Amino acid sequence: MSGLQNSSRSRYCCTCSLNVGNDTPKILYKSYKKEKYANDFISRGKFRLGRIDFYKNIEDNARCDKSEGESSSFVSGDVPYVAINDKLVETHQGFKKGYFHLSGTHLNPQYLFCTSGPQVDLDWLRENMGEYIVVINNPVMFLEHIRLNSPITPKIKLSGIPFIDEVVYNKGEVVEINSDSMEAVRLTWKQKPVSYCKECEWRVVVTTEMVDTPDKYIEYDFKKRIEYAEPFF
Repeated sequence: MSGLQNSSRSRYCCTCSLNVGNDTPKILYKSYKKEKYANDFISRGKFRLGRIDFYKNIEDNARCDKSEGESSSFVSGDVPYVAINDKLVETHQGFKKGYFHLSGTHLNPQYLFCTSGPQVDLDWLRENMGEYIVVINNPVMFLEHIRLNSPITPKIKLSGIPFIDEVVYNKGEVVEINSDSMEAVRLTWKQKPVSYCKECEWRVVVTTEMVDTPDKYIEYDFKKRIEYAEPFF
C-alpha cells in the first residue's frame, strides 16, 4: 500500500432496518450437504442461521472465514504525521494525503442465512457447498415471512428488522467510502475477501439483542410448506 497509513477501528451497536432494494435477485440458491435439511426447508420452512463470528472457526473449509464479521478497508484522506530528524527529535507535524485503515465490528449478535445469487456456477456450488440445492423463487417473500415469524430458539429477542444484503468482495482493499456512513457499518456483515467471490453470496441478516453468551445458531420453523421454494437436486 503506497502512501501514509493510519488506523481507525469502530465497534457498532445499532438496530438496522434495511429495505429490500430493486436489485434483489428474483431467485437465490441455498445449498445443503444433507438432503434432510433441504427437505425441511421446503416442506415446512424449518432452517437455522449461524452467528456471524461462528464462521471464523467452522470445520467446513469451504465456509470458514477467519475474518468474518470484521470490516477492513483502506480509505483515502488526510493522515496525521510527525517528522523527526536523525537525532529522533520532532521537527514538525501535520497532515498529508494517505490512507486510513478502517475496520469495525458489530456489538450485537448477528445471524446469517447464506445463499448464492443467480450468477453462481451451480457445479461449483454443488461441489463446495453441498449437492442438495434449493431454489428460492421469491427472495422478497422469503424475507417477509422471516419478518412475520419469530425464531423458535428460546429467549431470543430481535434488534431491528431482518434484511437481505449482497456480499462485496473487497476486504483489505482501497474503498471509496465515508467512514462515518451507514455504508461503512454495513461492511461489517457484507464484506469478504476476494478469494470468496465464487460464492456470489446474498445473505439474510438477523440481529439480536446483546446477551452474555449468544447462541451459535437461531432457528425458524414456519410450520408450512414454502411454496416458492423447490429442490434442484
